[in-house]
Amino acid sequence: MACVLALDQGATSSRAILFVSSGKILQRAQKGVFSRSGSDAIAIRDMMRHHYVEAEVIWAARWGWARTVGDVLSRRTRALLLNTRAALDIAPRVAEFLGTELGRDTSWKEAQAAQFNALASSYLPRKPQP
Repeated sequence: MACVLALDQGATSSRAILFVSSGKILQRAQKGVFSRSGSDAIAIRDMMRHHYVEAEVIWAARWGWARTVGDVLSRRTRALLLNTRAALDIAPRVAEFLGTELGRDTSWKEAQAAQFNALASSYLPRKPQP
């Protein structure tokens, strides 16, 4: 029996449909990548913890004229807007990479991380007052 497998990679799911030669669907499967808006926070946090961040920071410093941690995490990668908590987690690493690339000392790196933490904290939801 001859079959054709059709694959569809969408923004929110992946779908596979197996057709027999007559055109009838033999099997279908769909796997959601993100179930609703904003549910990609875990995926973004995991992605940001991998090595791509170093390359992004170096590229932003060399060719994108990024000069601050806030610039990298808000304008260049949009991490601050996509997942503030993940951006806070990775800010010290970004400060380290960016500072090294720009020839800055340890105190500059620490100050950049602190400045970004102050900025990013204002993006977090506030706890309700009793």
